[in-house]
Amino acid sequence: MIYSPIGKVSPDAFIPATIAAICEDFVSSKERILLYICETADARHLARVRKFDAWFREFNNSSFIKIDANFPDVNHITYYVSLIFRLSHPQRHTIMDEFDLLAQQYHTTK
Repeated sequence: MIYSPIGKVSPDAFIPATIAAICEDFVSSKERILLYICETADARHLARVRKFDAWFREFNNSSFIKIDANFPDVNHITYYVSLIFRLSHPQRHTIMDEFDLLAQQYHTTK
């Protein structure tokens, strides 16, 4: 964030590219998977989902895949979870199938 003497804080224009570079560096190994959950404490998790989705679309060079799921809890709070990994990951089909199965099982037990 950039300091503004008026009291408003404007977003730093370098944040999206910085986060994308960190993520790309982390998953540069074909075996790594990045899992993230959008924070719910301040009830801005949907805004975070939209922001991260937009950043993924902007910075993905078609060598990564992102799969999403949501998990509602008993307090009616939905947790948005995503996995990002290389399209060339040797276990990509297994990862996708197991993540999908987890989401399906969670929803059928609620």
